[in-house]
Amino acid sequence: MDGDPRLVPAQSLSRRPALAGVVLAAGRASRLAGRPKPLLELDGVPLVARVVDALQAVVVPPVIVVAGALRERIAQATATRPVRLLPQPDPASELIDSQRLGLAAVPPGHDVIVALADQPLLAPSSLQALAQAWAQRPEGVEVLYPRVTGEPGNPVVASARAVAQVLASPSGIGLRQWREAHPSAAQPWDTEDTAFTLDLDTPQDLLAFEQSTGRALRWPQEA
Repeated sequence: MDGDPRLVPAQSLSRRPALAGVVLAAGRASRLAGRPKPLLELDGVPLVARVVDALQAVVVPPVIVVAGALRERIAQATATRPVRLLPQPDPASELIDSQRLGLAAVPPGHDVIVALADQPLLAPSSLQALAQAWAQRPEGVEVLYPRVTGEPGNPVVASARAVAQVLASPSGIGLRQWREAHPSAAQPWDTEDTAFTLDLDTPQDLLAFEQSTGRALRWPQEA
């Protein structure tokens, strides 16, 4: 085949499974005094809605959003978008529990992109580049994750096969544990797009974001 030998022929790409999207938005934001991180607004748009918008560029609708105590407000924030809201009823749940809940809701046979709800700079172009890297991955790679200057980031892409294996494993096993157990089937995708490693966990993160970008983050009035 002429051209870059690393590229997968177009006819092969068309046979790749469809991509589903999962957004994890059930965290307790303990390091932000319990304030609703997914509802933090950038340019007037809640972060969870911004992540859903970015995912819509590459996944089949609806986007699955796993939400905990804030699910009614997250439903309001995403009301005009094609989402399936998945309640996480356990207030003591961890991120891995929400991830498994979201993976279990992915339609059979679909690969999946699992995103966090607090990545403010994820753009459709970021997700399109990640999806392209996934489509062109070598045979045998079941999990792909972005890596920026050596730092692993999110979202993570996983094959239907890897998802099935995670769900068949005991609780406490998620995609991170799966890829640690299957290093030859997990591959980093190196990129300079820092949107993949930028998330917001602490007040210092919020301040650093505003100082580095010149863009203001705002809490909703009722937060």
